[in-house]
Amino acid sequence: MPDLFAFLMKYTKKNFIGLMGLRKLPEEDGSQHKDLPAAFFKGAICLAEALGEHNKKEYMDFWLREMRAVVARYPRSKEYWARYFHPFLYGRKIDVLSEWLDKVIPKLSTHFNAKAGANAYIQPPSYEKRTHFLNLIKNQPVETFRSDLEIFIADHRRYAYQTGDSFFLVRTFSNIGYKLLRQDSTLALKLMQEAFTWEPYNPFLWNQLAIIEIFRGNETRAAVLLWEAIRRFPEDVKVRNNLAHLLAKQGKWNVAETIYRQAMEDFPDDVVCRNGLAVVLLKNHKREEGIALLKETVEKFPGNKVARELLERITGGKEISETDELMPGNQKPYLALFHDDEFDFPAPLQTAEFHDLPGTEHVTVMEKAFERSGASLVRSNEPIKYGMQPSPAVPAPSRPEPGSLAPEIGKIIVELRGSRYAPAEEKENYYRQVSTALDSVLEKAPNNLVALLAKGLWLIDQAPDDAQPFLSKLSQAHPNTIGFRLLELRSQGMTDQPAAPSQWNDLIHDFPNRSTVIKLEQTLTALHHTNGKDRGAMENLENLRLRFSKDLKHLPPTLQKNEEWVRTTAKYRLFKGIDTHDSLPPKALETFKKNYENNMLILRDTIDQCNYATA
Repeated sequence: MPDLFAFLMKYTKKNFIGLMGLRKLPEEDGSQHKDLPAAFFKGAICLAEALGEHNKKEYMDFWLREMRAVVARYPRSKEYWARYFHPFLYGRKIDVLSEWLDKVIPKLSTHFNAKAGANAYIQPPSYEKRTHFLNLIKNQPVETFRSDLEIFIADHRRYAYQTGDSFFLVRTFSNIGYKLLRQDSTLALKLMQEAFTWEPYNPFLWNQLAIIEIFRGNETRAAVLLWEAIRRFPEDVKVRNNLAHLLAKQGKWNVAETIYRQAMEDFPDDVVCRNGLAVVLLKNHKREEGIALLKETVEKFPGNKVARELLERITGGKEISETDELMPGNQKPYLALFHDDEFDFPAPLQTAEFHDLPGTEHVTVMEKAFERSGASLVRSNEPIKYGMQPSPAVPAPSRPEPGSLAPEIGKIIVELRGSRYAPAEEKENYYRQVSTALDSVLEKAPNNLVALLAKGLWLIDQAPDDAQPFLSKLSQAHPNTIGFRLLELRSQGMTDQPAAPSQWNDLIHDFPNRSTVIKLEQTLTALHHTNGKDRGAMENLENLRLRFSKDLKHLPPTLQKNEEWVRTTAKYRLFKGIDTHDSLPPKALETFKKNYENNMLILRDTIDQCNYATA
């Protein structure tokens, strides 16, 4: 085979100038246009990368000769060359590129790092351009504007790398990637994965990745993503609804039903999980229960069209079929509940647009986006280095691959929760299934923290005498895992000698960002031991109440939504009928006892899910 690169080099000697495109006519005063085509910068970098791999002096000499001719024809400042070359260096091997660029323009990289990066005010990419490209994707083939889109994407990368602010990159890549699904699912996946590297703690991106994988026919990978996501983000109801929906689509009605039921317990005001459960019940031959749930939903959410129309059809004698628009796999009307733009792709899962993302709202001008992100005009004081990698504020593990244990562990968590609510005659079967599954997972991965946590919870339920030594050993081995230490104190609380206040204080000292979860567990333990006496229960309840007014802004983004969910659950379940704005009167203890007895399981489950998320 002839040397391909030698052939390309000989061919390109005559055509290198073509990388610049057709030259525009001069201005009226005879001056040339200020900017070279972006395709030139990208083409020059790609060619240098390809030639550099062969490490031949003749290849380097050719590239340098041609580049110097271009630089001579277009005299520009070092700032100009640095600004336009930098976006296309992302993700490439930079040793050769940096060396060759410095030979063309002496000390270009040093000049860029010291001046262009440190002394320039950096403007975020244009919001209007983002809207423009979203409209183009909707109305035109992507090939007609792909080059311009790549430049726009590169601008977002440059801004994110120079400032460390991922706000605009993540939201733009997510929205553009989602809109590109029908035209170019490969590019859509690439953009979403890149957004994920910046914010792996954002449940929205896990949802979107799963949706893209389903569109590309990778339902196994999507299921793994969603199983892992419901562990990491128990406070996000969309993740739960999407996993249950996918499982229902695959005909796994029983597991989907369990997940929907648990979502209803955790999110009583979410109508989507109620409608999803009703559909699953109807398909799983539980017609009477499904109809009863729909009637209850229509009464509680009178404005919900999906529940009302489905109820009318079922009670009118029309059965739902596999091709029904309200069924899994084709739920555009179902999506209308939470998706309020003109999006026309019949995606099977719950999703959101830019204005639905956590902590954001729809913006019409870029200034509002500045205010919301806290970015304003960002001045960069850090030198820019070629090959710089994103550094999320809160590191998180990468998403799991299809071969991971996420589905097995996820089902264990679901079944362990379900066992607590099962009728007495079914509990033993549930616990036996959980025990068998745990043994299987721990045989494959004996040090899996999530499985070990589940084992500790199983022991608390089934063999409390064995739970404390098991959890104590794990707490010593993993002192930075809050779940083991919290469950150890719970297991102590089941004895006649519960944990001392100092042990709870030590835990709060070591995990200050999880104070609400710890105080909730301590309060439940105190209520468990009241037996008609106070025993510090009111003091713990008052401390927990004071937590509700604490500002969430000091928490890292990974915990803000979770903390809000825990507080809401405690208010709704434990403080039901109590004004949390005022100090608690002693006579309220009886109300708390009643709330505890009625809601103990869901309160414990909320704590347990937070423990799973931090393992």
